[in-house]
Amino acid sequence: MELRDHWKVVIHHKWFVLGFTLFVGAAAFFFSLYRPEVYKATVSFDVFAVNKTATDEYQYGSYYDLKAAEVFTQNVMSWMMTPAVVVDIYRAADVGYAIDNIDKFTSRFRGKQLGAQNFTITYTDTSRTNAEKLAQGMTQVVENRSETILTSESGEGVFSVQGNEPVIVKSNFGSTTTTAVGLIVGLVLAIILVYLHKYFVGEGNQQSWL
Repeated sequence: MELRDHWKVVIHHKWFVLGFTLFVGAAAFFFSLYRPEVYKATVSFDVFAVNKTATDEYQYGSYYDLKAAEVFTQNVMSWMMTPAVVVDIYRAADVGYAIDNIDKFTSRFRGKQLGAQNFTITYTDTSRTNAEKLAQGMTQVVENRSETILTSESGEGVFSVQGNEPVIVKSNFGSTTTTAVGLIVGLVLAIILVYLHKYFVGEGNQQSWL
């Protein structure tokens, strides 16, 4: 088929295409108006080396300290994918939780390593109050756990993790943008349905729903 033929197919079903596009656009508009509020929170953490054991056995001590901090940071971030740690965060935050799906539950908090000694944890919540509580609970669990997870010969923590004030922002999806996306999606779906109808039913069937 040439481009002219495709255009004729769409024009032949123009009222269906127009109506379906407007329907999806209207649905997207009302969804943007009545959807629950969503807050995105980010908590940043800094990792500090403490209680280091003095040694002259290697020349590049600072380099190895940095690499050790990098590995330790990755280990701390992996805690966010551990169900027991996630449960501890909710309990420390005094926020209710339900585990319907383990994979979804353990992907609640997403970590990102920014450097050898700093990382961020990002998550979303429909309540700003709960988002703040979770940030406090997370900071408490991470700081306490980091003091005991790796210790020196004297039993003291080798690394210390310090959480910073969380940054919490309300996710803003404007009605205009959402409606525009809905219209585009509706138009594409309408054209796909037209061609499916043409393929399975044919143009000559008078009982067609298009």
